[in-house]
Amino acid sequence: MKYTEFNVDNNKIEFLPSILGKETVVVNGEKLSEKFSITGTEHHFAIKSNHFILKP
Repeated sequence: MKYTEFNVDNNKIEFLPSILGKETVVVNGEKLSEKFSITGTEHHFAIKSNHFILKP
């Protein structure tokens, strides 16, 4: 799986998948979402008052 990085309004959003099915979303160095999925799952998180959904 591929590591992905986004920059949104001076916030660094990182998607960190593993071959064992663990997906992690890290925003500015803080882990905001962690789930297990083989085919990919949605990650819901908020930065300040903005809500985001990451769909791998």
